[in-house]
Order: sequence, then structure tokens, then C-alpha cells
Amino acid sequence: MKPLVIEEEAEAELAGSVAFYEQRQSGLGLDFERAAREALKKIASSPERWPAGKYGTRHYLMQRFPFVIHYLGMPDRIWIVAFAHTSRKPNYWKTRISLLDIPIGLLINFHEAILKNGICRMILPGAKDSDDKQVSL
Repeated sequence: MKPLVIEEEAEAELAGSVAFYEQRQSGLGLDFERAAREALKKIASSPERWPAGKYGTRHYLMQRFPFVIHYLGMPDRIWIVAFAHTSRKPNYWKTRISLLDIPIGLLINFHEAILKNGICRMILPGAKDSDDKQVSL
């Protein structure tokens, strides 16, 4: 099983939502956190199970709470991109994916990961760098 890596902003979204629900009703925030953790376990155990979206991410729709977990299956990890509310700011999280510095539509076709600026960036074997030289891994 690949390890889960939660984007820092996604972690903040999760914490903020837990606090919001807990403020609304005692114990509800803990229920939300428990549901999110269960969802993450399901994603980790079977990442290909949920549908791929147009940005190359997959998404898991939580049952009790109106949230979608957007994630990317990478060669060495599962990257949790966002805990997104289903009724607020659609696709706000896609800018997080653009930090990978590749065309968003090609994400699902990439095979190798290299580290760039502290995040995992995917490249195709035989790709050329900005100076038009072959990239060696």
C-alpha cells in the first residue's frame, strides 16, 4: 500500500472543517474527522476504485458530510490534494496541481517522479528540459 501524503492546505481544510462542525454541535467535528479518516483508509487501500476527473485527480465523495476528497495516485504515494466542500468554490484546489509544472491533462500519463521545489513532479521518460536536453533520471 502506498503512503498517503496530505497537502498542507488540504490538512488546514480538514482541521478547519472539524472545528466548524464541532462548534455547531459537540461531537459533530469528531464525527467528521472520523469519517474523513475512514475515507482516507479506503482511498489508501484501493486508490484506483474512485473515478478520475478532468484534472487527472480522483475523487472520493464522503457519505454523511458534503465533502469530496481530491487525490492523485503517484508512483510512490497518494497525494491528497483537497478536502473540498461540495457547495463552495468549485475547482479552487486545481491551482495546487498546477504547481507540478506540467499540463494538467497529462497527469495520468506520467511515470517517474522527481523532487522539485519540495513537491513531487511527474515527467515522461525521454522528456526534454527547458534547454531542450534529454532529462536523465
